[in-house]
Amino acid sequence: MRRPRIYLAGPDVFLPRDEALRVAAGKKRICAELGLEGVFPFDLDPGIADLPPGAARAEAIARKDEHLVKSCDAVLANLTPFRSPSADVGTVYELGLASGLGKLVFGYTEEHLEYAKRVPRRADGCDENGLFVEDHGCFDNLMLHGALTSSGDRQGPQIAPADAVTGSMEASASLSTFRVAAERAAATLLPRGNGAARADLTDAGCMAMALHEAQLAVEAGNHPFGAVLVADGEVVLRGQNTVVSENDPTRHAELGLVSTASRLLPRDLIARSTLVTSTAPCPMCAGAIYWSGIQRVVYGCPAETLGEISGEELATDCRDVLSSGRLRTVEVVGPVMGEEAAAQHRAFWPAFLAGGNPVV
Repeated sequence: MRRPRIYLAGPDVFLPRDEALRVAAGKKRICAELGLEGVFPFDLDPGIADLPPGAARAEAIARKDEHLVKSCDAVLANLTPFRSPSADVGTVYELGLASGLGKLVFGYTEEHLEYAKRVPRRADGCDENGLFVEDHGCFDNLMLHGALTSSGDRQGPQIAPADAVTGSMEASASLSTFRVAAERAAATLLPRGNGAARADLTDAGCMAMALHEAQLAVEAGNHPFGAVLVADGEVVLRGQNTVVSENDPTRHAELGLVSTASRLLPRDLIARSTLVTSTAPCPMCAGAIYWSGIQRVVYGCPAETLGEISGEELATDCRDVLSSGRLRTVEVVGPVMGEEAAAQHRAFWPAFLAGGNPVV
């Protein structure tokens, strides 16, 4: 299996060259130990070193770093404050670029103090210029916090312990907090290491995992849909509905899982896999499953039952979509634990719809 590539963003590039290379080597070694391929900004230098300082060199560096971000599956950003109370602006741009491209983003900071406690404020909550200082208990600007919690770091960034040295490049270059953050990233990108291989991998056992993912989706403010991908006796990927948090009606659990699998896994492994989903896939997700090459689907709540509970109009049996293809046959099994899966929807949709929310 190809190792997921993770871009290592941060102000470490501003350290003296030898020190920056040492830090880069340490981070890449940790990534390799965890099954990831760490990518550092210095890994690509297409003649940039030969350019004189100036706009042309700056633009070349920017395009090079953008290319590296786009070539990776995720970004792990060092968000330690740099030259201000906030994270390095270049690092923030790279994190935003990755987030906008739909890549998973993770972060860590060596600063344990909340953002509002790092900015001098008057009694009225404003700074010395009379401008309001946001105070939401976040580690930095709320947009950075939101980017992480809607992506790879659901609980926010990894934060250094309260007794850690803060506010210096020495702390920024530390690898201890980075290691914990990288472990969190690896647990998401490579769920093989989380003990799932020793779990109950019967259809019912995997359905219990999918239902758990659906519950996590609800806790994150999304709809109750979850899925897992199983191959060669292991759970290789997990997925959740993120329609609300990403404000995107296509971010169904199955479609997100298929998209990630297609980028990270070999085609032959996908062809041997089973997608277990808490609810029968909609036509959009069923089409994606078919084209991905997945050859077996197990579902919990039937589409018809979901339609009765939520008023969903596209209550199409996924068998109708998956059986219409001519290239391959997709085995469909279900309902499995149908009552338990339906119970999740009965507990969610009445209150959700009563609030005037649409079904997507």
